Amino acid sequence: MISLIFIFRGISFAAHPLITDDTGVQGKNKWQLESNMEYGIEKENGKKYKTILYTNALTFGYSDNIDLILSAPYVWEKDELEWETIKTNGISDLTFEVKKRFYVNNGLSLSLKPGVRIPTGDKDKGLGSGKMGYSLYLILSKEYEKLNFHINGGYIRNENKNDERKNIYHFSIAAMYKIFGKTNIVADLGSETNPDKDSSINPVCGIIGFIYSPKDNFDIDFGFKTGLSSSETDNTYLFGLTWRW
Repeated sequence: MISLIFIFRGISFAAHPLITDDTGVQGKNKWQLESNMEYGIEKENGKKYKTILYTNALTFGYSDNIDLILSAPYVWEKDELEWETIKTNGISDLTFEVKKRFYVNNGLSLSLKPGVRIPTGDKDKGLGSGKMGYSLYLILSKEYEKLNFHINGGYIRNENKNDERKNIYHFSIAAMYKIFGKTNIVADLGSETNPDKDSSINPVCGIIGFIYSPKDNFDIDFGFKTGLSSSETDNTYLFGLTWRW
């Protein structure tokens, strides 16, 4: 259960609650802090799983077209059975990424985002991979006056000691529409290779949500993610805050 969450959320956050990143960068010497929470509920084989994932992602604008990003996730998992309650909690693997925007023309832009996963999570508790991993994402954004589209294609080298698949492929597409001056409605659809070698069903999810910006440098977001395949968490509630300075 936990491994799917962290493969899917191993990269830094896009405009939360989206999982699809955009090509935007902060700008030289500018900072961004994202603080996000996900509450997932899954029913499987008569068991009920509840998982809370809390992640902070700090971004620094190294130059006008390069961002440096460090993400630190913390997880609480609770398996509710009729006769017992089992809890797991702790920090998962850290990720460090570099996003470089290399093309901008008439509302169309492209970015590359390589990253490394640092095995800081406790493998024995199911919180980490036990090995260093890496990833590479190609990001495309197309912006209009009120409507933006974003597409991500990625590869994750899932080196691990958990007997999981090592080659993980990601694809997702998202849209953002400004419905009011400070409010955007967002939607996302994404899938990744299932890291579980015993399953041929890839996790697929859909997201709908809102981003409200009471100030130019501060966002509040909330959303709902639903599993569109049996290997994805049934229902997940999303909430986040973003500061820029």
